[in-house]
Amino acid sequence: DSSVMALAVLPDDRLAAGCGDGKVRVVDVEVGAVAAVLESGRHGVAALAVLPDGTLASTFQGGEVRLWDVGRKVCVAELGRHTSMVQSLTMLADGRLACGFWWGQVALWDIGTRTRVGTMAGNGYRYSNSVGALAALPDGRLVSGPILGGLVQLWDTRPAAAAAAAASSRAASSAVPLTALAHIPDPADSSTTRLVPLQDGRVACTYDTDVFLLEVPPPVVYE
Repeated sequence: DSSVMALAVLPDDRLAAGCGDGKVRVVDVEVGAVAAVLESGRHGVAALAVLPDGTLASTFQGGEVRLWDVGRKVCVAELGRHTSMVQSLTMLADGRLACGFWWGQVALWDIGTRTRVGTMAGNGYRYSNSVGALAALPDGRLVSGPILGGLVQLWDTRPAAAAAAAASSRAASSAVPLTALAHIPDPADSSTTRLVPLQDGRVACTYDTDVFLLEVPPPVVYE
């Protein structure tokens, strides 16, 4: 009796469904039944991500990001309380968790220490440029997309890129290198952007009734 807003595949092949009533339902797909319910609160679930150790990360429309031990059905940590709604989640190749915000920012969390290790602000922000989609590339970089119209952006979130930016005299704030991949116009109807990295290195991007394939430039090689 609730809308499904996010899905994630758990290590045991069960399906986690984040719902509009604020609950995460764990579904046994072999029998088609709900096997467990994670009681998370009154805010709807906006996004889910599975961590390397099997822990489930969930974000809610109230701004919380919680980590769940699915087997025990308990919340084991909360990654701060954000003043802006977290709309999207994904795991980077190095194990950090990326969170996309309503106000157009992306935060990076070190899951091991439960600390926020970076915040990135994109170019061309406006209301509709909220980060509604994130896609982690195998090489360690990150692609973000807007909820409605706006920029699809490529962030070089590799540690080597951050170190190079910090050493540059032009990067007083140690900014993460950023490239605009595409500009998505405002759709005629309400439409949420989704991003999926393909095996050939391109990124599939939804827009309204279309799917675009975006070419991603190769990563910069740092000495």
